[in-house]
Amino acid sequence: MPKPAKPKQAAPSLIWAEPEQGRAILARLQASPQAAVANLVPRLNRRNDSATVLASFALDGLVMEALAPGHEKEARTLALAIVQMLPQAADEVAVCILLKYLQLLAVPETIPAIAPFLKEEPTLTNALAALEAMASKDDTAGDVLQGAVLASRGHLRIRLLAELLLHHHPEDSFLQQALSLLPHVTGDEQRLLWRALAHATPDNPVLLDDLLNHLDNPSRLTAGFAEDFLSQCIEYTDFWQEPHLRKTAQRWWKKTHSPRAFHAYANILLDQDQLFAFCQKEFPCKNAPLRSVILQTLADTPIPSSQPWTERIVAWANTLQGQDKADLVRVLGKRQDSVSRPFLLASLQAPEVPVRHAAFQALQAFPAENLTTSRLASLIIT
Repeated sequence: MPKPAKPKQAAPSLIWAEPEQGRAILARLQASPQAAVANLVPRLNRRNDSATVLASFALDGLVMEALAPGHEKEARTLALAIVQMLPQAADEVAVCILLKYLQLLAVPETIPAIAPFLKEEPTLTNALAALEAMASKDDTAGDVLQGAVLASRGHLRIRLLAELLLHHHPEDSFLQQALSLLPHVTGDEQRLLWRALAHATPDNPVLLDDLLNHLDNPSRLTAGFAEDFLSQCIEYTDFWQEPHLRKTAQRWWKKTHSPRAFHAYANILLDQDQLFAFCQKEFPCKNAPLRSVILQTLADTPIPSSQPWTERIVAWANTLQGQDKADLVRVLGKRQDSVSRPFLLASLQAPEVPVRHAAFQALQAFPAENLTTSRLASLIIT
């Protein structure tokens, strides 16, 4: 066994050590991890002086070595040694450094020692990260977080509650608590709860109503976040099975006429005739992002037989001119349905240059056997 190193001598040596020498120094520190940690931790502080840098460098090396495959026993020993020194940390900066090490080592036995640092803002972020790293290994992390929520107040409570909903499966009372807070929060606190609730209960009517009500918030930032989370709730949920979610999508579209609202509303129109009529009605809009979403919907809509849908687009395109017609021609190219080929070939002779170019591009998108036809037809364009 390597002879234990004196940390006061070993830490400075690590900074400029060659690889082999560095490994030897770390091996000597590892020979007595409790003593090494006990000597190094008191040097950590907010001043970030040379002693702090040297101590953190040595501790970094110990942690990295303990994370190597097959070193689970060493990781546990080191984590427990760090826990023993937590009460002696010089300040919150030192505590945060140690919590970061516990996060990396992820030894569930350290969870109770992390709990006290959920009570203070300066150490909260690092304490939460450490708990999250262990959540998949031990349910105790969720229990500790629930206790911290009950013992906290104000902004601290909201942060803890949001974290609990994001990463754990708490009792229903915590969910109800978060919902009850929605009318009383703004800014960062509001966004924390929206994010957590959109993850934990995306189909909750109280959450959906709150998001809808903020779509026209005077703050563009708040309105944007409301739409972000509303999109998350609706677009990634089996909303067609929930009538209130379908009504939410309808209200969203009527209120904003945004591209995301169109996408959500289009998805609830299970009847293809309704969807096609909806696309036709909204297509002439001057809103470029919305128009792009409409065209993508026309190109991507999956139906049992694509031919009838494509035939309807062809018939519609025949009633249009200029850029509107060119856009639908490109949609037909994306669908690559053979029934549209005669129309696309005919469009190569259209009087408008945008339509001719769109037809050429559409035909080029067809499978390889169609390229000869499109290339010959391109002579008409030139």
